[in-house]
Amino acid sequence: MAKVNKLYIVIILLLLTVWIVLQHFVPQPVNWQLSFSGEEKTPYGCFVFREMLDELNGEKELTSNFAGFYTNPLLNQLNHSTLVVVSENFDPDSLEIDQLLQYATQGNTVFISALYFDPAFQKKMGFTLGSSNLHLFKEVMQQKTDTLLIYPAGSPSPSTCLFKKTLSGSSFTELDTAIYTSSSFNSRNEAKLIHRMIGSGEIYLHSEPLALTNYHILYSNREYANLLALKLPRQNILWDNWYKPKRVVNTSPMRFILSEPALRTGYYLILLGLLLYLIFGSKRRQRVIPAYTPPQNTSLDFIRTLGDLYLRNRDHSDLAQKKTTYLWEFIRERYLIKVQQNNAETARHLSQKSGIRQEAVQELLQLSFELNQHEAVSLKELKELNQHIEYFYKNCL
Repeated sequence: MAKVNKLYIVIILLLLTVWIVLQHFVPQPVNWQLSFSGEEKTPYGCFVFREMLDELNGEKELTSNFAGFYTNPLLNQLNHSTLVVVSENFDPDSLEIDQLLQYATQGNTVFISALYFDPAFQKKMGFTLGSSNLHLFKEVMQQKTDTLLIYPAGSPSPSTCLFKKTLSGSSFTELDTAIYTSSSFNSRNEAKLIHRMIGSGEIYLHSEPLALTNYHILYSNREYANLLALKLPRQNILWDNWYKPKRVVNTSPMRFILSEPALRTGYYLILLGLLLYLIFGSKRRQRVIPAYTPPQNTSLDFIRTLGDLYLRNRDHSDLAQKKTTYLWEFIRERYLIKVQQNNAETARHLSQKSGIRQEAVQELLQLSFELNQHEAVSLKELKELNQHIEYFYKNCL
């Protein structure tokens, strides 16, 4: 049994290993979904931009945030830091907006790059965001070029950045120029990056997060993201992982396993293998149970043997005496009548208790007493006695 179990385990492990190796070397399709995640290396992840910020900051720390602003203790613990949010849709509630503004007022920097800003946030911050053409995403990807202008930090002249793919088209159409300054524009002179001071801190709002993704930095235009990153002060960075299209709410190892196709398939194969093992490998094993032959009723054979014995010896007298003795014992146990003599009183008493006619009882008693006293009994007399006794057994109460 142990050898068979080991064989099942070895087969399952071999199949699992082969499948994982095949999945590892099979080319995976490119994921073009918008994620803006700092951990993902997909075309529209932000792994390169996050590494760029970490490199430009030198020895400053870069910390990840996995909670909303209102419940995040890091916002109160970090001083002179920069909060970086890159997302598709930035939609904090009123409490989170107040906490974000308080964080900026205390001397920190907030950088938010998003395609859409919640209307309540737009109203609170005093700007209006124009419509985006991201709903035509497939058509946008088929177009070839786009241009953004950005003013480098401390330079009065803008740098022109050419992109190989058309960007989203989202821009700031209305804003209070008394508190906001713009430092990046599209080809239609619409603001893409705006900045305002608030308390001892500052806020940057950016409407083109696609320009900060892996694809555009590596294959389209790296200069734009680099110039934008240089605008931020050199201080500790809090990278946001909460306001994302694919929000990360669980950092357990199981989440990582299920997020990787090869590991996920291997995990499911393990579960399937264990299920098959439970079905086929855990059956109870035992020696063959021999066929059971029920015991035979040999009473009839015993009676037949005794009958043949008496018939062969022709000792009818002895057989008559035994049958008479058994009859009298039967009457004594059932009716509490001790048969000692053949008289009318005994026959009447036995007839009343047994329900047999008194005449039949009288004949039975008379015949049994007569044959019991004979030294020799004929076969005819024995049969007659047996008929009377059997009649009594079958009809008595």
